This record gives sequence, C-alpha cells and structure tokens, in this order.
Amino acid sequence: MGTRVRPARPHTGMTAEGRRIREVLSYSRRGSRMGTRQQHAWTRHRGEWWIPDDAVDDPQFDLSSWFGRTAPLVVEIGCGVGEATVALAAARPSYDVLGIEV
Repeated sequence: MGTRVRPARPHTGMTAEGRRIREVLSYSRRGSRMGTRQQHAWTRHRGEWWIPDDAVDDPQFDLSSWFGRTAPLVVEIGCGVGEATVALAAARPSYDVLGIEV
C-alpha cells in the first residue's frame, strides 16, 4: 500500500459524489516576519501607527482625526510588515494610507 498524501489545503468533508469540500482560507499565519530593525521601529512608533480596538469601537470614532487631515483614503488589506504600504504612502503623499493585517 502506498502512503496516503494529505491534501495541501484542509477540507471539511466529502460530497455525496465523493468530491472534496474545501474550506476557504483567507490568510495563513506564518509567524513573525519582523526583523530586528522593524521590531525596533514598531516599538518606537506603535502609538502613531496603530489604532486601538477601543478607539475604533467608539461610536464617535473619526478616522480623519487619526491622520490629522481629510484626504482620499487607500486601504491595503494584508499589508504584512508594511514594506509595500510604506512605498505606496511615499508615492502618494496626498493620500491617507491605512494598512490592515491579521
């Protein structure tokens, strides 16, 4: 008998026809990707870069107050450690850039 090969993606079961039902994955945790310099920058600037959950949960929350201005907003979902986000913000200084990461 051969070795059973596990599917690359998890699945929740099989259909009546014997086909795999795949689970949708929107992200996968790969551990910390921050280098030493990135970690130091995060430690120094977290208060400027991170919007706390309790602030967002406030019904009076105003995103423009966090940027200190009203400008077009670009939202990057899945920004990782932010290299592309920084480049995007530098290339478009007249825009506010918000990165969202798991």
